[in-house]
Amino acid sequence: MKIRPVDKNSISDMIRRQLLDIIAAQYAEGNYKLPPEQELADQLRVSRNTLRPVLSQMAAEGIILRKHGMGTFINPEALAVCVNLQEMIDFSSIIERCGHTSSHEIYALEEEPAGEEAARKLRIAPGDTVLRMEYWIYADGIPAIVAEGWCRRDIFQEKPGKEVWENGFAFEVLDRCAGRKVQSDRVRVESVTAESMHKALGHRTRLRCASVLLLDSIGFDRHEEPVVWGKAYFDTSLIHFDLFRVDHSD
Repeated sequence: MKIRPVDKNSISDMIRRQLLDIIAAQYAEGNYKLPPEQELADQLRVSRNTLRPVLSQMAAEGIILRKHGMGTFINPEALAVCVNLQEMIDFSSIIERCGHTSSHEIYALEEEPAGEEAARKLRIAPGDTVLRMEYWIYADGIPAIVAEGWCRRDIFQEKPGKEVWENGFAFEVLDRCAGRKVQSDRVRVESVTAESMHKALGHRTRLRCASVLLLDSIGFDRHEEPVVWGKAYFDTSLIHFDLFRVDHSD
């Protein structure tokens, strides 16, 4: 397998993608042992210090297993995980990893004064102008996710139009149009009834389930400033998450 040098932009993300490609190729060949760190760093043309945090994160997620005195190995059980709850991935990728074709539409895009909860989550004053967007995401044409998000209006010089939001999810638009890349998020997970969801949204949706999984998250930029607050409601008959856990006590 030819390994391409890594561009310096978004270097950790690119290293991770390259490593996942390497892992997939080696796994397909039945080779579970990864090359030593220095050899991987040389192939990717990055420093070992740059590579090491990416490997540590992948080890924490259980994608790779470090065995003292033996080396680093691919974990086939973790590779069987379709959607890892620890990952920050867009809605279309979630749906596609669950074996469906993804499509989406913008149900709402509007400016509004921030309520108390939005102001607290985004660290702004109540009444400050926020942009509220609502996506409906489909799996093979069936409603699967309803996502509602708020971000500060003043981070944009010009308000992105509906066509911009239709061509990308919130994280992409914030990065491209406001220069605010979401690099981490804090997520609360709970189960709620569909009726509770409809009440919170202020209207009925097309989700067909009686209860949904709610991911309530705040996305932060590299300065740990909140950029976006969102709620995503999942029909778990279509979409599910996995979590591979590792005991790091030894």
